[in-house]
Amino acid sequence: MVPNNMGWQLELTRKDIRRSEEYFRLHNFLVSETATGNISRQETVSMIPPLLLDVQPHHKVIDLCAAPGSKTAQLIETLHGDEAIPAGFVVANDIDNSRCYMLVHQAKRLNSPCCIITNHDASNMPNFMVRGDDETLKPLKFDRVLCDVPCTGDGTLRKNADIWAKWNPGHANNLHGVQYRVLKRGLELLAVGGRLVYSTCSLNPVENEAVIQRMLLDAKGTLELIDVSDSLKGLKYRPGLQQWKAVSKEQEAIFEKTVTPGDDNKSFGLEKCIRILPQDGNTGGFFVSVLVQKIHASVGGRIAR
Repeated sequence: MVPNNMGWQLELTRKDIRRSEEYFRLHNFLVSETATGNISRQETVSMIPPLLLDVQPHHKVIDLCAAPGSKTAQLIETLHGDEAIPAGFVVANDIDNSRCYMLVHQAKRLNSPCCIITNHDASNMPNFMVRGDDETLKPLKFDRVLCDVPCTGDGTLRKNADIWAKWNPGHANNLHGVQYRVLKRGLELLAVGGRLVYSTCSLNPVENEAVIQRMLLDAKGTLELIDVSDSLKGLKYRPGLQQWKAVSKEQEAIFEKTVTPGDDNKSFGLEKCIRILPQDGNTGGFFVSVLVQKIHASVGGRIAR
């Protein structure tokens, strides 16, 4: 699933590791190698968004919701590639100050001079001003933007058993607006021709296809949802949904246009989104979509800066 042998998935449980001396020694070795920056340990599906960004050494990259930092570490490793000091860089941002310290820890072990860590609300991320060829200050536009947005995390219910007891459909409705605003700001920061990856560890379409549909509708043809099915050979996934039902906490039907399928949503190509179900690859559940900025234009009534 992961190209160029960039990753391996171990089919081991904690019980397996405790029962076997060989597995226990392997676990200690992996922990040690992670601490020195030689490898990174993370959920297999968490590797997919950075891979689909297709980062090159010269790219300017921003990870808007970066903590705890496993995806940021992968972006930094990809950025360096075969170059010791690449021309590009990664900005890793998170709204939670305490989680930013985890970001620092992740970045520090890689010894990269090409990483900047910021602490800000991703939905209101300020512009980065740089001098152009004429020496005037202009907003920096990023070649790659990762929006791994806050979500209900119901795709992780196999390892987070509490979700079974606490889950209700209203949680996704509460997060939809935040997710849309983060995506919107990410697109405002994206350069024309640049690529943005939107992802969640949720399986609820209100957090996934509904957000993408709403953005494509508001963008009025300035964005393209692209098919990346050929990018990860061997990945077992399901296409994005074109029909779904939105319900409230009380399990009553919701008919708001922002969270329900549109009459012409087939024209958006939502089937190009990727849905990963836990039973297909012994992983967590995940949703990924890839957008390309064709031109900068008004998104939802606000001019992209």
